[in-house]
Amino acid sequence: MPDILADSRIYQWGGIGFGENDSLLLAKSLKQLAQSSGAGFIRLWGKIHGTKRDYFIAEGKLEAAGGDGDAAPTNMEPRGTGVNTFVYWATNSPLESWTLLPDLTPADIQAARDTKVYFTGELDRKIITNPFFFKTEKVYLRAQIARIAHSTTIIPKGVFKTNAENEKEVEENNDPENPFVMPNALAMSKADNWVHYPQTILKCNLTAHKVEIPEGDETGETLKRVEAFDPYEKRLKPITLDGKVKGGLPSWVVKHYGDKDLYFTPKGLQDKEKQDKEAGPEKDKKPIEQVNYGVVVVKSLQWPGSHTFFSQGRYFNLYVGDGLKYEQKTFYPIFPPVIREDPVEKPCFIEPNPRFG
Repeated sequence: MPDILADSRIYQWGGIGFGENDSLLLAKSLKQLAQSSGAGFIRLWGKIHGTKRDYFIAEGKLEAAGGDGDAAPTNMEPRGTGVNTFVYWATNSPLESWTLLPDLTPADIQAARDTKVYFTGELDRKIITNPFFFKTEKVYLRAQIARIAHSTTIIPKGVFKTNAENEKEVEENNDPENPFVMPNALAMSKADNWVHYPQTILKCNLTAHKVEIPEGDETGETLKRVEAFDPYEKRLKPITLDGKVKGGLPSWVVKHYGDKDLYFTPKGLQDKEKQDKEAGPEKDKKPIEQVNYGVVVVKSLQWPGSHTFFSQGRYFNLYVGDGLKYEQKTFYPIFPPVIREDPVEKPCFIEPNPRFG
């Protein structure tokens, strides 16, 4: 479990602060949740604002299958895979108990994509909107968390690489001949050094197509047609390739805060002294390890509130916002409709015999 008290000093560079008291309570509450739930790991995912109360969200991993006791749909991704890779808990206060949010079905994500509703902080509230949302706020909350996590979880370039046999899968970059060296904060202040990590959610509301191959289709034409209509995003895609938001702004804002000087590490200093003694062309010299003590903050404009921090070789994500995507289209009319003129009324006459002339 990460040290929230230490990380809270880094949050401040992004304009985020829970206060010393709440940070201490969150650290104690998450530790208690980890012990009671048996999660393999747990961390603070973020905070989502509500009109009545806010949500603190915790992310973890459980091996046991979840659900509300109902039969899971056949097209649902099981826990530990896809949109249900992680489990999430929500609470309104670190002093209250945590509630495990349900696993997602494709219908839940589609309903969240078609809906825009502010959270209230009441998990069991029925959402009244058009199109109608047939479940409670905790399902909508879980769907929005999945959409945010799969869209804004980014990592430094080079930490992982795509699998040579399957480009849809990634693996750690452990090449012994060309080992990966974590860049310093000054290098990570460039947007080119950040890439997406998780698989994006497809139009079918899954991270991988589930297609029944008919008999006789040995060439896989059925799957090819499905993937052509709903293609996969390239794994480890640079964030610079993301589409721009309304107004022509980039999807990400990368800023470096604090000290901008480079310092030799003890190992880098030894390498420098060794290179100075050895004569040779400049191109044959390996880069010397240096460190920068600044903090890099990467903010998403597609999902306002999503932050990624980098400091001294560590990187982590945190979300603090309304849980809503940047509005590319208007869900409600901006101007009232045109009011038509009243029709010409017929003249009134005395009943029962009207007067004429």
